[in-house]
Amino acid sequence: MSTKKAKQNEKEAKVTENDLPDRSKPEQNDPLTISRVLKVAEPLIKGDDVKAVQEALIARNIHCGANGVNGVYGTETALAVRIFQSHNRLIVSGKVDSFTAAALGIEWKTDSE
Repeated sequence: MSTKKAKQNEKEAKVTENDLPDRSKPEQNDPLTISRVLKVAEPLIKGDDVKAVQEALIARNIHCGANGVNGVYGTETALAVRIFQSHNRLIVSGKVDSFTAAALGIEWKTDSE
């Protein structure tokens, strides 16, 4: 390999701080919202709102079971919600209502909004 080609490869391989994403600030995504009470039901409740709750719990070091963020509100997610509710002096029900959602930093949307 020529020295000119080697120098070009060396330049391309260098990564500067400007090339890396800024992880000091949280990503600015759309605010999380929920418009229904989440609870263990038959059939199991599934959706992006469940994923948002699971992510918020995991961000607070409360794990939602072996499957982690799977978008399914099962018994393991309900247990994680109970733990969160207990630690935050909320009514311990295992259900994500407007009070639990607010404590998790998730906006509650009603049909009239």
